Amino acid sequence: MTFTGVSQWFTRLLCKNDSKKYPCFSMILSLSSSSSSLSSAIELNSTMKKLIGSRQYKQVLGLFDRQFPMCTDVTFTLALKTCGKLEDHKCGVRIHQQLSLKSLQDPFLQTLLIHFYMHCHDVDQAQKIFSTIKEKTVYMYGAMFKGYISNNTPEKFIDLFEKISVEIDEVIITILFNACAKLCDSQAIKIGKDTLNRLPISFLQNQKLVDCLCRLDMFDEAQTVIDDYEKSNSPSLVMYTAMLSGARNYHHVSLSQKLYDRMRSLFLNQHSDLISAAILLSNTYASQ
Repeated sequence: MTFTGVSQWFTRLLCKNDSKKYPCFSMILSLSSSSSSLSSAIELNSTMKKLIGSRQYKQVLGLFDRQFPMCTDVTFTLALKTCGKLEDHKCGVRIHQQLSLKSLQDPFLQTLLIHFYMHCHDVDQAQKIFSTIKEKTVYMYGAMFKGYISNNTPEKFIDLFEKISVEIDEVIITILFNACAKLCDSQAIKIGKDTLNRLPISFLQNQKLVDCLCRLDMFDEAQTVIDDYEKSNSPSLVMYTAMLSGARNYHHVSLSQKLYDRMRSLFLNQHSDLISAAILLSNTYASQ
């Protein structure tokens, strides 16, 4: 039986049976189909996407290496994303080094490289790439900010945020408040308050904002957000729960009791949520 015949036999077997029962057969089949000559970069990228979808990451990288001559920027993107999922720093560096000078100027690939190195905890390399980019986008800043938070360096986030040269979006604002909450020093609180005064009206109705403010001990500001939100929306259990949780963390007993009483009047029929709120309240009293 030829190699093609073996492949067809495996295909018929997997069609008749659940492929999950035969993981080794499934892997062999994918390898054999991937190894065959692909006629175009579009077909190559499509095959890689399918392998990523089935979490066959090593096969993706093997296919990338075998079909390298026909690789496009899309192919490099898929390969780098796969390295990130595997946290394969060495392979990602190799792929980075194979990028052409033109590709290295592509904003999407630049952002992806920052994501990759941050994901692999190589903060220095991510910073190096970011520093060489002349026209920085909000997505590049977002990649840096997320990377600083995931690598537990919120102070670097704050430093970069003060130098930001593009208009910030809601994602970055949320990350900012999370970073401020982690630091919770005088500088972080000042930045949080200054940013709050510059926020667009649309974001002032973002439920996540209440949680961020409460973690900064900015309960008056959080209450103002809730009041403004309720002018055009029904009361939000998420907002009140976030504020009650924050009050627990800062041991604000009277505020916790006030919030719980308010929740009981607003969400009378949501019994399980009120039980959780009662537990938060009792924990606040117990912390005294």
